[in-house]
Amino acid sequence: MPYFFVFFIMATIASVVNDYQLALLSSLVPVIFTLGFLSYFRFSENLRMFEIVVTIAFSIANIFLIYFVIINFDYDFYLKGIQLSYGLDRAQGIYGDANNAAFVGILGFIFVYKCFTPKTKVQSVLKISLLAMSAYATFLTYSTTGFVVFIMAFVLLNFKHITKTRLLLLPFPLVGFYLIMTNLSSLLAGVDLNPRQKEKILNFENLLKLDLDNVNTSGRDKFVEKLMEYIYESPLLGNGLDFGAHHHGHNTYLSIWADAGIFPLLLFLVLLFKYLERIFIVNYADRFYALSIFLGFCLFMLSLQTIINQPYLMVVFVYLAYYIDNKIKEQQAII
Repeated sequence: MPYFFVFFIMATIASVVNDYQLALLSSLVPVIFTLGFLSYFRFSENLRMFEIVVTIAFSIANIFLIYFVIINFDYDFYLKGIQLSYGLDRAQGIYGDANNAAFVGILGFIFVYKCFTPKTKVQSVLKISLLAMSAYATFLTYSTTGFVVFIMAFVLLNFKHITKTRLLLLPFPLVGFYLIMTNLSSLLAGVDLNPRQKEKILNFENLLKLDLDNVNTSGRDKFVEKLMEYIYESPLLGNGLDFGAHHHGHNTYLSIWADAGIFPLLLFLVLLFKYLERIFIVNYADRFYALSIFLGFCLFMLSLQTIINQPYLMVVFVYLAYYIDNKIKEQQAII
Protein backbone atom coordinates (compact mmCIF):
# COMPACT_ATOMS: atom_id res chain seq x y z
CA MET A 1 0.00 0.00 0.00
CA PRO A 2 2.86 2.49 0.60
CA TYR A 3 4.01 1.72 -2.95
CA PHE A 4 0.52 2.32 -4.38
CA PHE A 5 0.22 5.58 -2.40
CA VAL A 6 3.52 6.98 -3.68
CA PHE A 7 2.91 5.70 -7.22
CA PHE A 8 -0.53 7.29 -7.60
CA ILE A 9 0.53 10.59 -6.03
CA MET A 10 3.55 10.88 -8.34
CA ALA A 11 1.71 9.62 -11.44
CA THR A 12 -1.19 12.02 -10.85
CA ILE A 13 1.19 14.96 -10.45
CA ALA A 14 2.98 13.89 -13.64
CA SER A 15 -0.36 13.70 -15.48
CA VAL A 16 -1.25 17.25 -14.44
CA VAL A 17 2.21 18.68 -15.19
CA ASN A 18 2.41 16.97 -18.61
CA ASP A 19 -1.27 17.53 -19.39
CA TYR A 20 -1.68 13.78 -19.89
CA GLN A 21 -5.15 12.20 -19.75
CA LEU A 22 -5.90 10.96 -16.24
CA ALA A 23 -7.65 7.56 -16.14
CA LEU A 24 -7.72 7.42 -12.35
CA LEU A 25 -10.84 5.30 -11.77
CA SER A 26 -9.86 2.40 -14.05
CA SER A 27 -6.33 2.46 -12.62
CA LEU A 28 -7.70 2.09 -9.09
CA VAL A 29 -9.31 -1.30 -9.83
CA PRO A 30 -6.22 -3.36 -8.82
CA VAL A 31 -5.85 -1.19 -5.70
CA ILE A 32 -9.44 -1.95 -4.70
CA PHE A 33 -8.81 -5.68 -5.19
CA THR A 34 -5.60 -5.40 -3.17
CA LEU A 35 -7.40 -3.68 -0.29
CA GLY A 36 -10.15 -6.27 -0.36
CA PHE A 37 -7.79 -9.22 -0.25
CA LEU A 38 -5.57 -7.57 2.36
CA SER A 39 -8.63 -7.79 4.62
CA TYR A 40 -9.74 -11.23 3.37
CA PHE A 41 -6.37 -12.88 4.00
CA ARG A 42 -6.14 -11.58 7.56
CA PHE A 43 -7.96 -14.78 8.46
CA SER A 44 -5.52 -17.60 7.75
CA GLU A 45 -8.26 -20.12 6.93
CA ASN A 46 -9.17 -17.97 3.91
CA LEU A 47 -5.82 -18.74 2.32
CA ARG A 48 -6.82 -22.38 1.92
CA MET A 49 -10.17 -21.40 0.40
CA PHE A 50 -8.37 -19.07 -2.01
CA GLU A 51 -5.97 -21.85 -3.03
CA ILE A 52 -8.91 -24.13 -3.85
CA VAL A 53 -10.76 -21.46 -5.84
CA VAL A 54 -7.73 -20.20 -7.77
CA THR A 55 -6.60 -23.77 -8.56
CA ILE A 56 -10.02 -24.51 -10.06
CA ALA A 57 -10.22 -21.13 -11.84
CA PHE A 58 -6.79 -21.34 -13.48
CA SER A 59 -7.36 -24.99 -14.42
CA ILE A 60 -10.64 -24.08 -16.12
CA ALA A 61 -8.88 -21.23 -17.95
CA ASN A 62 -6.27 -23.69 -19.21
CA ILE A 63 -8.93 -26.18 -20.33
CA PHE A 64 -10.70 -23.39 -22.25
CA LEU A 65 -7.40 -22.42 -23.89
CA ILE A 66 -6.94 -25.97 -25.20
CA TYR A 67 -10.58 -26.09 -26.33
CA PHE A 68 -10.25 -22.75 -28.15
CA VAL A 69 -7.25 -24.14 -30.07
CA ILE A 70 -9.21 -27.25 -31.03
CA ILE A 71 -12.10 -25.19 -32.44
CA ASN A 72 -9.72 -22.51 -33.81
CA PHE A 73 -11.35 -19.76 -31.74
CA ASP A 74 -9.56 -16.52 -30.88
CA TYR A 75 -11.39 -14.36 -28.33
CA ASP A 76 -9.69 -11.17 -29.47
CA PHE A 77 -10.70 -11.69 -33.12
CA TYR A 78 -14.19 -12.76 -32.07
CA LEU A 79 -14.77 -9.40 -30.38
CA LYS A 80 -13.78 -7.70 -33.62
CA GLY A 81 -16.19 -9.88 -35.60
CA ILE A 82 -13.40 -11.56 -37.57
CA GLN A 83 -13.68 -15.23 -38.58
CA LEU A 84 -10.26 -16.86 -38.67
CA SER A 85 -9.41 -18.44 -42.02
CA TYR A 86 -6.17 -19.97 -40.74
CA GLY A 87 -5.04 -22.03 -37.77
CA LEU A 88 -4.02 -20.26 -34.58
CA ASP A 89 -0.28 -19.81 -34.37
CA ARG A 90 -0.31 -18.83 -30.67
CA ALA A 91 -3.07 -19.69 -28.22
CA GLN A 92 -4.35 -16.64 -26.31
CA GLY A 93 -7.05 -18.31 -24.24
CA ILE A 94 -9.73 -16.31 -22.49
CA TYR A 95 -7.28 -13.44 -21.88
CA GLY A 96 -6.73 -12.53 -25.52
CA ASP A 97 -2.97 -12.45 -24.91
CA ALA A 98 -0.50 -15.31 -25.31
CA ASN A 99 1.90 -14.21 -22.57
CA ASN A 100 -0.84 -13.66 -20.00
CA ALA A 101 -2.28 -17.05 -20.93
CA ALA A 102 1.17 -18.62 -20.55
CA PHE A 103 1.59 -17.18 -17.05
CA VAL A 104 -1.83 -18.45 -16.01
CA GLY A 105 -0.88 -21.85 -17.42
CA ILE A 106 2.22 -21.85 -15.22
CA LEU A 107 0.34 -20.60 -12.15
CA GLY A 108 -2.28 -23.29 -12.75
CA PHE A 109 0.49 -25.92 -12.82
CA ILE A 110 2.05 -24.56 -9.61
CA PHE A 111 -1.22 -24.41 -7.67
CA VAL A 112 -2.35 -27.87 -8.78
CA TYR A 113 1.07 -29.32 -7.92
CA LYS A 114 1.18 -27.78 -4.45
CA CYS A 115 -2.42 -27.36 -3.33
CA PHE A 116 -4.15 -30.46 -4.72
CA THR A 117 -3.36 -33.39 -2.43
CA PRO A 118 -5.03 -36.52 -3.88
CA LYS A 119 -6.43 -39.08 -1.45
CA THR A 120 -7.63 -41.69 -3.93
CA LYS A 121 -6.37 -43.17 -7.19
CA VAL A 122 -9.06 -41.29 -9.09
CA GLN A 123 -7.89 -38.00 -7.57
CA SER A 124 -4.28 -38.90 -8.42
CA VAL A 125 -5.27 -39.43 -12.05
CA LEU A 126 -7.18 -36.13 -11.98
CA LYS A 127 -4.15 -34.29 -10.59
CA ILE A 128 -1.82 -35.72 -13.22
CA SER A 129 -4.36 -34.80 -15.92
CA LEU A 130 -4.64 -31.21 -14.68
CA LEU A 131 -0.85 -30.87 -14.50
CA ALA A 132 -0.53 -32.21 -18.04
CA MET A 133 -3.25 -29.84 -19.33
CA SER A 134 -1.59 -26.84 -17.64
CA ALA A 135 1.77 -27.74 -19.15
CA TYR A 136 0.20 -28.31 -22.59
CA ALA A 137 -1.72 -25.02 -22.38
CA THR A 138 1.53 -23.21 -21.60
CA PHE A 139 3.21 -24.85 -24.59
CA LEU A 140 0.35 -23.86 -26.93
CA THR A 141 0.99 -20.17 -26.21
CA TYR A 142 4.48 -20.47 -27.75
CA SER A 143 5.66 -17.86 -25.26
CA THR A 144 9.45 -17.74 -24.94
CA THR A 145 9.15 -16.24 -21.47
CA GLY A 146 6.54 -18.86 -20.65
CA PHE A 147 8.83 -21.74 -21.66
CA VAL A 148 11.69 -20.39 -19.53
CA VAL A 149 9.49 -19.70 -16.47
CA PHE A 150 7.77 -23.09 -16.74
CA ILE A 151 11.09 -24.96 -16.71
CA MET A 152 12.28 -22.84 -13.78
CA ALA A 153 9.05 -23.46 -11.82
CA PHE A 154 9.17 -27.20 -12.54
CA VAL A 155 12.75 -27.43 -11.25
CA LEU A 156 11.99 -25.38 -8.12
CA LEU A 157 8.87 -27.38 -7.26
CA ASN A 158 10.87 -30.62 -7.44
CA PHE A 159 14.02 -29.28 -5.80
CA LYS A 160 13.00 -30.65 -2.40
CA HIS A 161 13.25 -34.17 -3.82
CA ILE A 162 16.92 -33.75 -4.67
CA THR A 163 19.09 -35.75 -2.22
CA LYS A 164 22.88 -35.82 -2.07
CA THR A 165 22.95 -38.97 -4.19
CA ARG A 166 20.56 -37.52 -6.74
CA LEU A 167 22.57 -34.29 -6.76
CA LEU A 168 25.63 -36.22 -7.93
CA LEU A 169 23.59 -37.81 -10.72
CA LEU A 170 21.79 -34.58 -11.62
CA PRO A 171 24.29 -33.34 -14.26
CA PHE A 172 23.48 -36.31 -16.53
CA PRO A 173 19.72 -35.71 -16.90
CA LEU A 174 20.31 -31.94 -17.01
CA VAL A 175 22.72 -32.30 -19.92
CA GLY A 176 20.25 -34.59 -21.67
CA PHE A 177 17.38 -32.18 -21.04
CA TYR A 178 19.46 -29.24 -22.29
CA LEU A 179 20.37 -31.09 -25.48
CA ILE A 180 16.70 -31.90 -26.09
CA MET A 181 15.60 -28.31 -25.48
CA THR A 182 18.29 -26.85 -27.72
CA ASN A 183 17.35 -29.19 -30.56
CA LEU A 184 13.57 -28.90 -30.33
CA SER A 185 13.20 -27.59 -33.87
CA SER A 186 14.93 -30.70 -35.24
CA LEU A 187 12.96 -33.05 -33.00
CA LEU A 188 9.67 -31.42 -34.04
CA ALA A 189 10.56 -31.29 -37.73
CA GLY A 190 7.91 -33.89 -38.54
CA VAL A 191 5.17 -32.05 -36.63
CA ASP A 192 2.81 -29.85 -38.65
CA LEU A 193 3.74 -26.43 -37.26
CA ASN A 194 3.17 -23.11 -39.00
CA PRO A 195 6.09 -20.69 -39.63
CA ARG A 196 5.25 -18.54 -36.58
CA GLN A 197 5.33 -21.54 -34.26
CA LYS A 198 8.62 -22.77 -35.73
CA GLU A 199 10.05 -19.29 -35.26
CA LYS A 200 9.07 -19.23 -31.56
CA ILE A 201 10.63 -22.66 -30.94
CA LEU A 202 13.85 -21.58 -32.68
CA ASN A 203 13.74 -18.40 -30.62
CA PHE A 204 13.60 -20.49 -27.44
CA GLU A 205 16.57 -22.56 -28.63
CA ASN A 206 18.63 -19.43 -29.32
CA LEU A 207 17.83 -18.12 -25.86
CA LEU A 208 19.01 -21.34 -24.19
CA LYS A 209 22.17 -21.28 -26.33
CA LEU A 210 22.70 -17.63 -25.26
CA ASP A 211 22.68 -16.68 -28.93
CA LEU A 212 21.05 -13.39 -27.97
CA ASP A 213 21.73 -11.74 -31.32
CA ASN A 214 19.25 -14.13 -32.92
CA VAL A 215 16.59 -13.93 -30.21
CA ASN A 216 13.47 -12.31 -31.64
CA THR A 217 11.80 -10.03 -29.09
CA SER A 218 8.60 -9.69 -31.21
CA GLY A 219 9.23 -5.97 -31.53
CA ARG A 220 9.50 -5.43 -27.78
CA ASP A 221 13.00 -4.00 -28.14
CA LYS A 222 11.59 -1.20 -30.32
CA PHE A 223 8.82 -0.51 -27.80
CA VAL A 224 11.36 -0.41 -24.98
CA GLU A 225 13.69 1.91 -26.92
CA LYS A 226 10.81 4.31 -27.58
CA LEU A 227 9.63 4.17 -23.97
CA MET A 228 13.17 4.86 -22.74
CA GLU A 229 13.20 8.04 -24.82
CA TYR A 230 10.15 9.27 -22.89
CA ILE A 231 11.72 8.16 -19.60
CA TYR A 232 14.92 10.12 -20.31
CA GLU A 233 12.80 13.21 -20.94
CA SER A 234 11.29 13.01 -17.44
CA PRO A 235 13.18 10.45 -15.30
CA LEU A 236 12.31 11.94 -11.90
CA LEU A 237 8.67 12.92 -12.27
CA GLY A 238 7.40 10.54 -14.94
CA ASN A 239 4.92 11.19 -17.74
CA GLY A 240 1.54 10.34 -16.24
CA LEU A 241 -0.76 7.56 -15.11
CA ASP A 242 -0.93 4.59 -17.52
CA PHE A 243 1.58 6.24 -19.86
CA GLY A 244 3.68 3.06 -20.11
CA ALA A 245 0.65 0.86 -20.83
CA HIS A 246 -0.63 3.29 -23.47
CA HIS A 247 2.75 3.17 -25.23
CA HIS A 248 2.93 -0.66 -25.04
CA GLY A 249 6.12 -0.83 -23.02
CA HIS A 250 5.69 -4.57 -22.36
CA ASN A 251 7.79 -4.15 -19.24
CA THR A 252 6.34 -3.57 -15.77
CA TYR A 253 9.48 -2.00 -14.33
CA LEU A 254 9.90 0.51 -17.14
CA SER A 255 6.16 1.25 -17.18
CA ILE A 256 6.29 2.23 -13.50
CA TRP A 257 9.26 4.48 -14.25
CA ALA A 258 7.57 6.00 -17.29
CA ASP A 259 4.33 6.62 -15.36
CA ALA A 260 5.53 8.01 -12.04
CA GLY A 261 9.30 8.51 -12.14
CA ILE A 262 12.25 6.89 -10.44
CA PHE A 263 11.10 7.03 -6.79
CA PRO A 264 8.07 4.70 -7.14
CA LEU A 265 10.25 2.34 -9.19
CA LEU A 266 12.87 2.21 -6.42
CA LEU A 267 10.12 1.63 -3.85
CA PHE A 268 8.72 -1.20 -5.99
CA LEU A 269 12.16 -2.83 -6.22
CA VAL A 270 12.51 -2.55 -2.44
CA LEU A 271 9.13 -4.30 -2.15
CA LEU A 272 10.35 -7.15 -4.37
CA PHE A 273 13.58 -7.53 -2.40
CA LYS A 274 11.49 -7.64 0.78
CA TYR A 275 9.49 -10.53 -0.70
CA LEU A 276 12.69 -12.34 -1.63
CA GLU A 277 14.26 -11.79 1.79
CA ARG A 278 11.25 -13.23 3.60
CA ILE A 279 10.94 -16.18 1.20
CA PHE A 280 14.39 -17.37 2.31
CA ILE A 281 13.26 -17.30 5.94
CA VAL A 282 10.45 -19.75 5.14
CA ASN A 283 11.14 -23.42 5.87
CA TYR A 284 12.77 -25.50 3.15
CA ALA A 285 9.62 -27.43 2.22
CA ASP A 286 7.57 -24.31 1.38
CA ARG A 287 10.37 -22.04 0.18
CA PHE A 288 10.58 -23.32 -3.38
CA TYR A 289 6.81 -23.17 -3.87
CA ALA A 290 6.83 -19.48 -2.91
CA LEU A 291 9.96 -18.90 -4.96
CA SER A 292 8.45 -20.46 -8.10
CA ILE A 293 5.52 -18.00 -7.95
CA PHE A 294 7.66 -14.99 -7.04
CA LEU A 295 10.35 -15.52 -9.69
CA GLY A 296 7.60 -16.17 -12.22
CA PHE A 297 6.23 -12.71 -11.46
CA CYS A 298 9.67 -11.09 -11.65
CA LEU A 299 10.53 -12.65 -15.01
CA PHE A 300 7.16 -12.03 -16.62
CA MET A 301 7.36 -8.39 -15.55
CA LEU A 302 10.23 -8.08 -18.04
CA SER A 303 7.86 -8.84 -20.92
CA LEU A 304 4.43 -7.88 -19.55
CA GLN A 305 2.99 -4.68 -18.13
CA THR A 306 -0.20 -6.33 -16.85
CA ILE A 307 1.25 -8.05 -13.78
CA ILE A 308 0.34 -5.34 -11.28
CA ASN A 309 -2.72 -3.87 -13.00
CA GLN A 310 -4.72 -7.06 -13.59
CA PRO A 311 -6.77 -8.07 -10.52
CA TYR A 312 -6.55 -11.83 -11.22
CA LEU A 313 -2.75 -11.59 -10.98
CA MET A 314 -2.58 -8.92 -8.29
CA VAL A 315 -4.50 -11.06 -5.80
CA VAL A 316 -1.88 -13.82 -6.22
CA PHE A 317 0.77 -11.25 -5.26
CA VAL A 318 -1.17 -10.47 -2.07
CA TYR A 319 -1.78 -14.17 -1.38
CA LEU A 320 1.94 -14.87 -1.67
CA ALA A 321 2.79 -12.18 0.89
CA TYR A 322 0.33 -13.61 3.43
CA TYR A 323 1.45 -17.16 2.69
CA ILE A 324 5.07 -16.23 3.42
CA ASP A 325 4.20 -14.34 6.62
CA ASN A 326 1.96 -17.13 7.94
CA LYS A 327 4.67 -19.74 7.34
CA ILE A 328 7.21 -17.59 9.20
CA LYS A 329 4.78 -17.14 12.12
CA GLU A 330 4.21 -20.92 12.26
CA GLN A 331 7.97 -21.49 12.41
CA GLN A 332 8.39 -18.92 15.18
CA ALA A 333 5.50 -20.45 17.16
CA ILE A 334 7.19 -23.88 17.01
CA ILE A 335 10.49 -22.41 18.21
